[in-house]
Parts: sequence; structure tokens; C-alpha cells
Amino acid sequence: MYNLDHGRLNLSMPPPSMWMNMGYWKNTDDLPIACKSLLEEVLSTANLTSTPTPWSLIDLGFGCGDQTALIAENSMSEKYVGITLDAQQFSYAESRLQSRKLLKLPFVQLFCADAGNPGEWSEELKRAIFECLEETTGEKWFLALDTAYHFKPDRWGVIQHASREQDASFMAFDLVLADKISSFQSLLMRLVTTLMGTPWANFVTEAEYRQMLVKCGYTEENITIRDISRHVFTPLVTFLERRDRELNSIGLSLGKFRAAGWLFKWWGRTGIIRGCIIVARKRPEDYLK
Repeated sequence: MYNLDHGRLNLSMPPPSMWMNMGYWKNTDDLPIACKSLLEEVLSTANLTSTPTPWSLIDLGFGCGDQTALIAENSMSEKYVGITLDAQQFSYAESRLQSRKLLKLPFVQLFCADAGNPGEWSEELKRAIFECLEETTGEKWFLALDTAYHFKPDRWGVIQHASREQDASFMAFDLVLADKISSFQSLLMRLVTTLMGTPWANFVTEAEYRQMLVKCGYTEENITIRDISRHVFTPLVTFLERRDRELNSIGLSLGKFRAAGWLFKWWGRTGIIRGCIIVARKRPEDYLK
């Protein structure tokens, strides 16, 4: 009578994790592990996983709180302020972190605000950021884990704020445009970004990205851009296709993520978009030794 439809009744609720980024799939085919690995790969590229120097973090888009929990549980940062624009995700993350006793004021704080628009931040948020960064005894960092290309009108306002107003370093997983794309590919990408609600202004080449970071106040020798595309797009598509088959077997589907899968497959096949780790240090590492 039910076929396999009752499979949905056996799903674990709430889900054991709610990670959502493109992931770093080098040694896994599991989404939560890949998402966690992407964060760890960004931190490692910034040399923050093994440094004895303390650091404080402003997290520009923390999703449903999984990356916040990972950072808090492992005492990775001295202080942490997370910002997200999505009210549902904010409430979900706040509830989860409170239940796990990880919202320890003033060391871990969450805010619902536009992470990409410092001009609209409340006085409470500004004060929390000031206390987070100015009271640290070590490095000051802003993180945008798979979020900066969504910022409107572009990512550069908050990066410049991090550099010039907060004297902080910046790290991210971000999307970078290939050096050469055809007119048709450019037109198609403009259409795709319009449908995604993502500003076309955020899609720039590596050289243009570097130039903008320099304009924001970072020096060329302190900028690292590392292409990890082959460990992102194609393996992510493989996971999405497998998960769609698994969901179909119990009468469910990927829904809107099917379209995302097509997009990632296109990017992986053509290379017109590159998934890159970005690290822009305010000061050279030897300054901290």
C-alpha cells in the first residue's frame, strides 16, 4: 500500500547536522564532512589551525550554526561574532547553540543582520564587533565561507570595512571568474546570477580580485588565492545526483537543488567559475612571531 513512501517517516528529525556550503570533497563523499573540511581548509590556508597565537573572528554568514559550533567546541577562536541575514536560520542556529550551551556571552554572539552591509549594522552589533576585535590579544579576522558572492551591491564594502575600519585580515571560500570566457558564457552567467539574486558585480577574475583587495587596504604580498575547484564542483554534483536517487526511492526529491546541480556541473566542466580560498592578511605572519 505504501510502497517506500514511509521511508520519510524514518528520517531523523531534527537532522543531526544542517551544514550547507559547497564543500571540500578531496577525501570524502559525505556532505557534513565535506562542509566541515571546507572550513578547515580555509583556516589551514590562513595558518590558523596550528598557530599558538590567539585570534578573534567575525563570521559573515554562519548558516544554521554548524560552523559556529565547530569553532566554539574546539575553542578555535578567542572571541566570535556571527552574522546572518536569514531570520529562520538565525533562530534555528540560536536554538541549537543554546541547547548545546555554546552561546557563551561575550565569547560567542550571534546577530541577525546583513553581513555584507556594515552601514546598516545596529549599534549593538557594532559594539559586539568592537569588543570582539579590540579586546583580542592576537589576530583579528573576518570570514566569509561561501557567502561573499551573495553580498549586495558587492562584497567590497565589508572587506574594505574589515581592512580599513577594523584593521583585520580576511579569509573566504569564494567564486572567481575564469580569465577568459566567451561572450555567450558571459551572457549566460549574467542570466544565471540574475535568477540566483546574486550581483554580477561579484564575479571577477583572480587578477581583478587581487586588485580590489589591494584597493581595500591589503598588500599584494600578503594575499593568497588558492584554486580548489577540482575538489568542489564535480564531486559536489556526484553527491547531489546520488542523493536525488536516494530521495526518489522514498518518494522525495532534491527540489531546487537539482538546478544548482546543473549549474555546478557546468562550472566544473567548463572551468568558467573557479572555487577559490582567499586569504588577505593585514600584516605578514612574521609580525606575530
